[in-house]
Amino acid sequence: MTARSAADRTPGTRRASVARAVRTALVVVLVLAAGWVLVQLVVWRQGEDAQQVLASAVAATPDGGTIDLAAAYPLHWDRAAVVGPYSMGRDANDLLGFHAFDDDQILNADDLDSNLVLTDGTRIVAEIDLPTPGYDFGAATELEWTPFAFTPANARFTVSRMGRLATLRPPGT
Repeated sequence: MTARSAADRTPGTRRASVARAVRTALVVVLVLAAGWVLVQLVVWRQGEDAQQVLASAVAATPDGGTIDLAAAYPLHWDRAAVVGPYSMGRDANDLLGFHAFDDDQILNADDLDSNLVLTDGTRIVAEIDLPTPGYDFGAATELEWTPFAFTPANARFTVSRMGRLATLRPPGT
């Protein structure tokens, strides 16, 4: 009877082990999913904060004054790119120096909006929507928008205003 009792418990023990393994795997998946959501919220919040920083810095700069984006942003970044309407991912990747977007991805599928992308090494630390009217980095010609990049060392721009539009241009342009 004792041998039979041990044999009867073996399938139950296996079921309990499988159930424990499934619970453990489920907990691991939930923790990883929660971590991913947290990272996405932090990145989104950094972009939101970065947009507010830009709005505050531009509002505090008089017409014709100079804004230093390196001093304005509290987060660490080493390269920035202004990506205009209908820019392709490959063009943004070339500006940033690493693969951040799908090459065939169309960025800013709008005639007027552009984005300011701040990076640290090969990581995007903030992606700031530059809606129009609002901000223009002055890289537009009459029919063509030219994306450009800059570093904290050359992140100074002259602010000029026309109505609700603030144009930021490198000094002397």
